Amino acid sequence: MPDFEFDLGLYSGLELDLDGALFVQGPDDTRLAFDHWDADNLWLSLKVGVVSWVEGERGISLGLQVGPKWPTARDSQGVGAEGLLLLGAHTATTQLVINIGGLWDPATGGHRPYGVEGGLDLKQLLVATGRLAFTAEASTVLFGSADPRQLSFTAGLAWLLTPRLEISLVGLVGAFDGSDRYGLLLGVSPKIRLFGSKS
Repeated sequence: MPDFEFDLGLYSGLELDLDGALFVQGPDDTRLAFDHWDADNLWLSLKVGVVSWVEGERGISLGLQVGPKWPTARDSQGVGAEGLLLLGAHTATTQLVINIGGLWDPATGGHRPYGVEGGLDLKQLLVATGRLAFTAEASTVLFGSADPRQLSFTAGLAWLLTPRLEISLVGLVGAFDGSDRYGLLLGVSPKIRLFGSKS
């Protein structure tokens, strides 16, 4: 399942994000068929920094991420929405982000999933150069609709090859019925300057 995220910094404390996924599945649970392509719903959001405090190499910040979810999944209809409250803290070697919010997805077959969600993200530098880091995440979705709850855990390594390119290898384990059972994810995260100076 190729997952993608496009983040465009518009201004200091303001970012435009586009999140989605493509996946291939089989006609049943026994085999894959590469003619069975599908997509997840597409989330277009604005991420806004509300307030931040920084002293030396330590800091705390509060932000919001909110926007519509477009019905790009198979048989989905109507526009949904998703929003998160983000609380981040960092030191010279550690980044920690807590998020909590809710979703109201596009309807599928007359059924519209909705619920609350939360997550915890950790990134811990392992070497003084800052090029190798341990990453971990726990995330959950508890639906108010008749959808199975989700609980997932990931852990892995991220390597900053250049100041503008990071690759990662992360393992995933799911705990509840609505979660992916397991997976191995390869991530490629490039950064590109589209306009403006380096200063």
